[in-house]
Amino acid sequence: MYYLQTDNVPKAFADIKYLDLVTRKSWEEDGKYFDRPIIPTGYLFAEKEFKLGAITIAHREFTFYTAEIKGVSYKFVGYFPKYPEFVEYCDGCEYPPDLKGRLTKLTDGKVIAETEIEFYVEHCAM
Repeated sequence: MYYLQTDNVPKAFADIKYLDLVTRKSWEEDGKYFDRPIIPTGYLFAEKEFKLGAITIAHREFTFYTAEIKGVSYKFVGYFPKYPEFVEYCDGCEYPPDLKGRLTKLTDGKVIAETEIEFYVEHCAM
């Protein structure tokens, strides 16, 4: 789960809470744990679950379009930044975003708002 950095979010995107992206399936069988990659799925939660479609993950780049709900849909073009490993964590440290890019909101296929956006994984939500 990726949570939106809530500071300075334009009003058109204020209803966005998080992005749920699933790229692996994990399970336990006979006391052993298994994990394998799957075709990516997920949704963008913005008061409703906008199902992700046309997901592309290549190298560190990530794009998606959402399904339309009452004429509204979203498009994202971004990347997973590569940062050096943190040696130590501290209280009050600023964590870099885990996902950055341009989010576009559309109504009936027409762009109504765009913004640069940053998402943080669940344990680092700001």
